[in-house]
Order: sequence, then C-alpha cells, then structure tokens
Amino acid sequence: KLIAATSDLSAGSNLQIDDSAVLAATGTAGAIQLTAKLDITLGGELRAETHTGTGPANVLLTVTADAGRDLHLSGIVTAGSIDAESGSASANTIRDGGITGDSGTVLTATTGNIGLKAGHFGGNIVLSHVTLDASASATGTVRLDASAGFVEQVRELIQPSGTTDPAAQVWVAAGNLVAHRLEAVGETGLMLTSRVAEADVRLLGAGNIDLTNTGAMTLTANAANGGITVLNTGNLAAHTVVTEGTSDRNDISLTAVATGTGGVANMVLGDVRNAARGDVTVNAQGTVLHEIAKQVVADELSITSKGEPVYWPCITK
Repeated sequence: KLIAATSDLSAGSNLQIDDSAVLAATGTAGAIQLTAKLDITLGGELRAETHTGTGPANVLLTVTADAGRDLHLSGIVTAGSIDAESGSASANTIRDGGITGDSGTVLTATTGNIGLKAGHFGGNIVLSHVTLDASASATGTVRLDASAGFVEQVRELIQPSGTTDPAAQVWVAAGNLVAHRLEAVGETGLMLTSRVAEADVRLLGAGNIDLTNTGAMTLTANAANGGITVLNTGNLAAHTVVTEGTSDRNDISLTAVATGTGGVANMVLGDVRNAARGDVTVNAQGTVLHEIAKQVVADELSITSKGEPVYWPCITK
C-alpha cells in the first residue's frame, strides 16, 4: 500500500500495479500519475485514503496513466477524473498501442470525466466486462478514442429468461458504460452499449457503428464509409446521423423500443441521410416526428411507427 498526497510512478520499460496493490491519496487535491515507456498493467485499487478524525475528507482529484505501448486495465479506480492513454507521446515516440480491460476493471469518475485513448498510429480499445461510470456529474462524459483502430465493448450471446429456443438468444454487452454523455471515435469500427443521455459517435474509415443504449438519448453519428445501427430503449432524438460512403453498405437503421407493456418510445429525426445508395430504416414503438427545416435523404426509406403518421421532407432516389 502506498499513501501520499501525490504519487508519480514511472518505469523505463513496463509498469505493473499488482491486483493486491493499493495506491491511496491524502489531502484535498490528491493526484496519481503512472508512466511507462512500454506497457502498463493497472490492477489493484486507486482511491482516496479513508478519512478518520476531523477536518476535510481526502480527495483523489485525478488519475492519469500514460503507456508508451499497451495499457491493460484490471483494477478499481475511483477519482474525480480519469485519463488513460496507450501509445502516449509523453511516454514514448512510437505512438502505437492499444487498451484492453477485463472484468476486474471498474473506473468511476466522481466529479468529472473518463477518457481512454489508443495510439495515434495504431491501437484498439477492447473492453470485456468493464465498468465505466461518469454519471456522478450532471455533465459527466466517457470519451473513447481509437482514431487508428476500433472500439469494442465485447458482447455475449445469452438466453433470455423464460425462453429455451436457441433462436431467442440475443447478444448483450458484457459490462457497463454509464454517463451523461458518450463521445467515441474509431477508424474501422465502433461496437458499444451504454446508458447515456447524449451520444456523439464517429467513424473515420471503412467500418460500421453499432450502438445500443438505454434511456432517452440525443444522437449525433457519422460514418465515413459504412453503416450505422442504433437500438435505443426509450425516446430517441436522431439529431444528425450521416453515412458518407457511396455503396449500399452505408445503410442507417434507427430503432426506439419502449420499456414495459404498453410503453411508448418516440423518435425525432433531424439530418438523417446518405446521398448515394444507402437505405434508411426507422422503427419506433411510438410516434416518428421530424425537426423543422431538416430532411431525410436515402436510396430507400422505410418507417414503422405505432403512433399517428407524421410526414416530413424526405428525398429518396
């Protein structure tokens, strides 16, 4: 166990925080910095030291991890804000490396945001049974950046309760991503499941965006060359959803499903478009509306709604 107001651990090759380790901060402005020229394995527990007696409580404001190559998450981190980067330019010049997280990973931001960033020249973010929680703040944001790779929240095939037919099995995310806002960027793919009120997801290269969310959400999504599939449990406001490629793999599928028997999930469409061969499919267990002065552009447009039909400007080719 290491207790200090500020901890700065640096390694010339690999840095490993063992699963049994505790790094605790004292004072009202605690900070922990981890740096390694090669890999970081972040296990154990990073937190504020338990406060005893009188006076201000101990606070761990920031945790920062900079790995020159790969970053392996496997611990519990509780801090005001958390930032972790693989292929970090501040640790090495190669700027290539990925981030992985396993079931032992629980990152909780108590006042700010959580940021995970992979290498500038290469690196993926792969999370399996990981918990990322930035919901304590009204504006808490989870940022995932794999601009030269993909972001994936691993999913598992499960049998829903009360069913036995293999055909009823569904894929569900193995983990939790909870915040007010999600920001994610990748090059070749995004596959995420979240519980957020706002999402801004972008794909820079050829690949697909697959987002499943629980709760009313406002969505901004852009895919450079691929499809966008969004399944939302609750109301969905698709403010800007654009696929920019010219092939028929640039489809957009937006679904809003309700919770409980007789529930309603409405959808509002803003700028939803593919100007080439991409189709747009909309399915809502409620009413489908549109933003003023916005239109839907698609090769083919399909709308299924349980509410009263509402018409808006659209262009099909």
